[in-house]
Amino acid sequence: MNQKFILAFILLVTLSVTNATRFYQCRPEEPLPVPAVIIDPDPLTVNTDTVFHVSGTLDSDLYGAAIILEDANKQQIDFAPYDYLFAKAGSLFNFALDYKLEKNLPSSYTITVYFLIWRLGQ
Repeated sequence: MNQKFILAFILLVTLSVTNATRFYQCRPEEPLPVPAVIIDPDPLTVNTDTVFHVSGTLDSDLYGAAIILEDANKQQIDFAPYDYLFAKAGSLFNFALDYKLEKNLPSSYTITVYFLIWRLGQ
């Protein structure tokens, strides 16, 4: 009988502690400026070297990028990370991201270039 009360007490204390933690709601961020991306050759072809020319200016430090290909159902086809890109906030950057597609593409797909940024003090 005492074991049931101890278990119930532990559960109530655990729930109380987890509910007592402060929740910070994320603020909506203003959209980042969209850098220019030029693909050479366009469209992508299988087993062909492709270069993504990415240039622009961001208001945050840039630490990396990634190219993600998805089909119409948002299923990932390919992922290519580029970790050691760096540009200071406010400075013009210009990167050439080498890429080689080794998989066949469906008739409908999406290419997305993501940027890894860091905003301090926000």
